[in-house]
Amino acid sequence: MSWKARCIPLKDESEWIEFENEEDAILYAKENARFGSLVKNDADITVYAPEGELAAEILYKAKQVCDYVRDNEFCYGNAPINPAMNHDAKLVSCDRMVGWVLYNMGLTDQPEYMGLCVEGPSLYEWCFAHGFKKIEKLEDVRAGDVVFVRYTANGYPAHTFISAGASEQEGMFYRYDCGKVERIRSTQPSCEPTEDFLFAARMPEIPKK
Repeated sequence: MSWKARCIPLKDESEWIEFENEEDAILYAKENARFGSLVKNDADITVYAPEGELAAEILYKAKQVCDYVRDNEFCYGNAPINPAMNHDAKLVSCDRMVGWVLYNMGLTDQPEYMGLCVEGPSLYEWCFAHGFKKIEKLEDVRAGDVVFVRYTANGYPAHTFISAGASEQEGMFYRYDCGKVERIRSTQPSCEPTEDFLFAARMPEIPKK
């Protein structure tokens, strides 16, 4: 029996690291949970996922999107076309990144023009219309949840990101977030407190493709 743990691959390298024993593979996955690491056996069956298999897929795709926009020098701004469908404009923002990740998860029923917007009802209402569970307490937020913070003057959430789980430091959380140019150009996830929490949305299951 052999085991492999998923990693964030460097260019031209495999996305899996082989291990001779299950314990070492699980330890690696625990240490890299925020990147979507999980463990599979030689039958390609997932035997361990620190945050759950669904969260692992969301985090892995969030990491891919955030690395892509960083490496391709995207700017901050509202893309005229949903960047999950066409990102020639090389513009991304907090809500467009979240929508892009969800699109890559198989949730392709999204508006093409502008994409999913947070400052308005479209993103969170779209999530709940697609069966996402509403999480009303910060302490109940898990890795992979779509988090909404701060109200606008019109009473809508002002900002959104994908939680990547709690860090070892109390009150600090990992997140994938394209809410400003400094974040877009950084290596994500970042680690920071969650301020002005409103609610979160949790995907119910991995969509069938």
